[in-house]
Amino acid sequence: MDNSNNETGFELYWSHNTGSGTITIPAATTSYTMQAVRGKTYTLKIRALNSFGSSGYSNELSGIGVPWLITYNSMGGTAVAAMDRQNGQTLTAPDPAPTKGDDVFLGWYREESGTTAWIFGEEPVTSSMTLYAKWGRLIAGFNFDTLDDTKPSEGDQAISLVMTDITYSEGSPGTTKSLAFNGITSKIQITGADGYTDNAAPWTVAAWVKPQMGSGSYTLTAGSVDWHGIRVWRDAGNIQRPGVTCSNGDITSLTASISPDIWTHLVMANDGITVKVYLNGQYHSDMPSGAEALGLPISWIGASYGGTSDFFKGLMDQLYFYDIALDQSGVTNLYNKVFSGGSGTQIDPFIVSTGKQLDAVRYFRGKYFSQSANIDLTGIGVYDQTNGVYLWSSIGKTGSEFTGGYNGNNYSITNLLNSYITSVDVVGGLFGVISGADLQNINVTGELSIAESVIATGMLAGIVEGDSMISNCQAHGTINSGIEDINVIIGGLVGKTNHATISDSRSTVDIGGNAGIGGGITGHMISGLIERSFSIGTVNVIGNAGGLVGKIEPMVDTDSVIITRSYSKASAKTGGVQDSASGGLVGRIYTEASAAININNSYANGIVESGFYPGGLVGSVGYATGTPTITIQNCYAAGPIGGVGVPGGLISVASGTETTPNCFYDSETTGVISGNTTAEMITQSTFLTWTFGAGNWTIIEGSSYPYFDWQGTVNIPKPNYPFWGDTWSASVTGGDVNYTAEQSVTPSTKELYLQYNNNGLDPGAGVPVQTWTYTATASKDGTLRFTWEYSGSHASVDANATLKYFVNGVYTDLVPQTVTNGEFNFLSTGTVIINVEINDSYGFQVIGSNGDTNSTLSGTVNIISE
Repeated sequence: MDNSNNETGFELYWSHNTGSGTITIPAATTSYTMQAVRGKTYTLKIRALNSFGSSGYSNELSGIGVPWLITYNSMGGTAVAAMDRQNGQTLTAPDPAPTKGDDVFLGWYREESGTTAWIFGEEPVTSSMTLYAKWGRLIAGFNFDTLDDTKPSEGDQAISLVMTDITYSEGSPGTTKSLAFNGITSKIQITGADGYTDNAAPWTVAAWVKPQMGSGSYTLTAGSVDWHGIRVWRDAGNIQRPGVTCSNGDITSLTASISPDIWTHLVMANDGITVKVYLNGQYHSDMPSGAEALGLPISWIGASYGGTSDFFKGLMDQLYFYDIALDQSGVTNLYNKVFSGGSGTQIDPFIVSTGKQLDAVRYFRGKYFSQSANIDLTGIGVYDQTNGVYLWSSIGKTGSEFTGGYNGNNYSITNLLNSYITSVDVVGGLFGVISGADLQNINVTGELSIAESVIATGMLAGIVEGDSMISNCQAHGTINSGIEDINVIIGGLVGKTNHATISDSRSTVDIGGNAGIGGGITGHMISGLIERSFSIGTVNVIGNAGGLVGKIEPMVDTDSVIITRSYSKASAKTGGVQDSASGGLVGRIYTEASAAININNSYANGIVESGFYPGGLVGSVGYATGTPTITIQNCYAAGPIGGVGVPGGLISVASGTETTPNCFYDSETTGVISGNTTAEMITQSTFLTWTFGAGNWTIIEGSSYPYFDWQGTVNIPKPNYPFWGDTWSASVTGGDVNYTAEQSVTPSTKELYLQYNNNGLDPGAGVPVQTWTYTATASKDGTLRFTWEYSGSHASVDANATLKYFVNGVYTDLVPQTVTNGEFNFLSTGTVIINVEINDSYGFQVIGSNGDTNSTLSGTVNIISE
């Protein structure tokens, strides 16, 4: 207010929709607070007063609304803040809604008695008021954590349980234990529920059930003396269905089916008009309600007719009774109790903090999850009585894929164990098949073994498809195949990748056994992208082995494979299968489509060995039809290459369709001529067309090969220089004095030589066995490569000729030759790579034995260090 003209006061004029008036305000007042009436809309104007009269009114200030005050009485639930609303506006429901233990929030009502519901978003506010919460009462909730739980874990403590022939079994989703009913005598009597005598609706019964296949009717809950109750029964088509039985024994069934031997969350809710059934949190179907349909009080669990008939056979857990008919929201909240929090959406994911909760993810395959603690899977899964351990069952199968999201938040998941021993387990890993899913920040360690023909196994997932995303995930441990099958696929992280992206991920998994395809990150890649990912460890299979990818195989023209800014330090070894291929980065590339394959800005520096096609970067490239575009660009290989096949510095066997611009390999460390020297490979100027700098390649000049800036100081690739051991010694033990042999070591030519002969000796009472050993001590850490040739002639029976290499007493066969019948001449050649550390004892051993008095055993061994 302006006091510049000697005013004696001011007059404030007000008006609203039901009245008007004036207020005199003293002079020298600079601000004024007016008492207003809630719900009114005011118009204000003011004028000055002095000894001469008054001035004219100021411009009007209109449309000033004073809001109504809305308060909420949660009736014993969590507090809800009051809010203001202008007259005529509608209300939005408070979010979040209040909670009150396990009671169910039913809504806000005008009266404390809960008679008239307030309709949010429709009814206008015309006065200040209080809205009251209405709750559906939890009569009793039974978690069955222990057999000593004779009282409800939640609800009315006047209720008690009397159990007969009840035992423990596996927990329902998210729990550790459940109750097992034998279908013959198992039952639970409920006492102290006499206060719940209303025979009609509303009511809700909810439970996790795992019924076993059988005939007749299984009772879940029943009244005191007759047949009425909730049932699971097997119809004429051998399908188990939920139903309601009236007092005369008539069954009214629902169209819903419950699979045997699978956990199902079953909710049946009667609102007085219909009985609705919900399966696994979703409404399924309904039927007309009847006064005798359930009958409270509930007196029996697992049996009816006074506990004498229709015994339940199977498992039961998390049994809840309500005195209301739960709606979809209430059922969802009850279903979600499996987890530590959340609602399963992207913005509010379920919270997973225990192994049982992780195991429960399989029942919520389209939801989203966030891990909140390290998880040890010891004791989680299906119990293997033979080996005394719990074995994990993968989350998601073909036809029931995991389609949601899981964020591990970099917490660990350890002791993932599985032995895939049944034909049901066609995929293996923490997850089985995922499609359109998002896995991120997961760190899993386990030990997986394969005993039958499993399609695909990876520590994280078996099959990843449908534009799934895997980011910042890591896998550790071992995967072994005990069955020899070229169709078995193993990947350290993912078994099979089809239209998916893997980024910023790594694997240190060791893959062994007799699988057909193995890869450090993924075994079989049909279409997708791998970027900023790496593998360390070993990949040892019989077919195609790749340090990063076992086999790339686009199926249709629109398939596309890209590998970029990734590397492998894993060793890739194959053998035993015709045309087996191993590559430092990719084992084999093959397609029958005109697809695009691009490998760029990547490298490999692990050991590569193959019986047929060993390549520093790729073992074999081929196509049958179509015109594929295969580009390998800005890549290099620096790992040792060995085996009995034809080595390739970049590619062992090429198709002629691929291009390899600006690619390099170290001819000294790979052992393949026509490449670059090691000195050149650790010099940036060698890679003139490559981009070095932030976000790209980097190098330690004169010390390292190129690597990526995102690696930091992890796994910086440096040359392992081959060397000849400082000191070699030769020895012979056992056998017969009549053996003749020439055994020598020639340091100048880096050669070990042995020639032995045993002709027509009488073995007497035993079989003469002679052992020649060459031993060296490593003077430093490094990688040694030897080529060898072993030729000779066997006796016709009981003969043996073996060549082995060893490191610190651990022996590996190179040539195991044994005959029991027939003359046998032999010739074997190959290359062996041996990794040693300073002071390791390593070398070679030749063993010859002959049990035939009239034939020969002779051999010649040449071993040369490269």
